Amino acid sequence: EGHGFRRPENRIAFYVAMEKFFAEHLGGRYQEDVPENIAQRLDEITVDVAGVELPEPVAGLEEAAMAPLPEFFTDLVTTETVSYSSIIETQGREISITSTRSVEKSTYNDRDVWRVIEAARSPMGASADTIYVDYQSLIPIYRSATEGMATVEIEYTESNINGVIKVQGQEIPIRAELDAPVLSDGGGLDLALLAMPLDAGFETTFRTFNTMQQKVQVKYLEVVDIETVEVPAGSFSAMKVAIRSLDNGDERTVWISTDEPRRILKSIASLPAMMGGGTVTSRLESVEVSEN
Repeated sequence: EGHGFRRPENRIAFYVAMEKFFAEHLGGRYQEDVPENIAQRLDEITVDVAGVELPEPVAGLEEAAMAPLPEFFTDLVTTETVSYSSIIETQGREISITSTRSVEKSTYNDRDVWRVIEAARSPMGASADTIYVDYQSLIPIYRSATEGMATVEIEYTESNINGVIKVQGQEIPIRAELDAPVLSDGGGLDLALLAMPLDAGFETTFRTFNTMQQKVQVKYLEVVDIETVEVPAGSFSAMKVAIRSLDNGDERTVWISTDEPRRILKSIASLPAMMGGGTVTSRLESVEVSEN
């Protein structure tokens, strides 16, 4: 599932194997009788290391990791505030989220920038995320986010990323050396999507920095269809945009309005296994255009 097990049956199966291992090498007792479903799950997730084979390199991954970022047309970006309703479906549960995203023209350290401010609320609490990206290149410059008791601050350059995650009195450094410029994830990436020269058949690659995993991800994007989308904000003609990570296969499908001003109307994204798997579906609720 990632760096640890999240699903209860996987965790318990792991503990069973760990307890037996400690008993064998350190001495002591272990519980020999195991519920049938846990024993079956342990058998399913146990792999003979000798039989593990590395996957074949993904075609185009090496080239995409160093390729220039796509061209952006910032006249397609509108200063406005949009509201979304989202549903997280995971492990048989549904979690509702409401959020707003504001896009504004601003300055940061005397640079012209776009400022993207996101605020979300769910049964788990509230979160806020602010990111500044260069006005023309859309390369991220600075990001600040809070979720519950955790805060994140990140400084970006074209060659490295430095920041810190603070949670419950602990500080986790964020450090990454870049071989090529990246886009941010979250609202900064969605801004970049709107500024791409999207049209039927358009395809490109780009890179993002995943803050939680602290790694660069290489992604492939393709406009796969033009279709009508119904969302709470209305009915729209939309470009169906498929985005796939060339590193791990994570997928996201985004519907972007064909008419200007461009807006993300709907989004369906897969959740990583380390978060329990599932999907996040977001739909546009309303739009408020700014004079900025």
